[in-house]
Amino acid sequence: MFRSPRPELGDLRGPLEDWGGVRSVLTWGLVALRGLVAILGASLLVLAGGLWWDRDRRAFHAVNRWWGRSVMDMFPGRVELRGLANLEGGPVILAANHQSVVDLLVLYKLPTAYRTVVKRSWLFSPFGINIGAAGYVLTPKKGEEGGGARVVERCASWIARGVSVLIFPEGTRSRSWQVQRFKRGAFELAELTGAKVVPVAVAGTNDISHPSSFRFCFHPHTIIVEVMPPLALGQDGVEGLRERCYLALSARVDALRAELRVTRGQGPG
Repeated sequence: MFRSPRPELGDLRGPLEDWGGVRSVLTWGLVALRGLVAILGASLLVLAGGLWWDRDRRAFHAVNRWWGRSVMDMFPGRVELRGLANLEGGPVILAANHQSVVDLLVLYKLPTAYRTVVKRSWLFSPFGINIGAAGYVLTPKKGEEGGGARVVERCASWIARGVSVLIFPEGTRSRSWQVQRFKRGAFELAELTGAKVVPVAVAGTNDISHPSSFRFCFHPHTIIVEVMPPLALGQDGVEGLRERCYLALSARVDALRAELRVTRGQGPG
């Protein structure tokens, strides 16, 4: 049976007063402006028949990737990518921990095309055309019967076409410094498709963005994104794969945060 080996810690971030308020508002404005450019790019692709000739939606993903990378370049510091050799091979299920709104942006720096599972509410945002046109998979409607199974099936269709899928198995952003309990979807997808699960450890994004505030921290920072060795479904089944992935990813995230704390002074003492 899947278990979480540790009790959840509370939010250990510093006081929000230490984070730039006015500068954060201006930054959100720049994020929106760059988003408008991305929306225009996706709209032009639609008008050019991209939905017909770009069946794998790679051009649309490239537009979104430009937006995410350009937003990350607005923050001081650097993003360190590790373990990229683990992306080689066929389509995989990327399972990343989720601690900040910045996670989705920084993962666009991975040199691979993938479809993302995103909250349905984002489809009704100004960025909805980019999400829909890129073929991102939407979470089920609230109370939708069999919605979870349909999400897995849509992800499986992308795997069958040779395109990887990015899933945050926690289901939402963690409000502590720990990786939270995983949902089953990513691992049921592995069982259905035979694709391997590749854990992706992200550390440092919660030093920039607080999950309950609009503020950003503008001190120079380091973010580490480490692609870990793939995990295959074994005799332990879906539950065993889920636990192996959770234990490996949570341990690695803890190690990366400890590294940032020692080398960069980031994170809780």
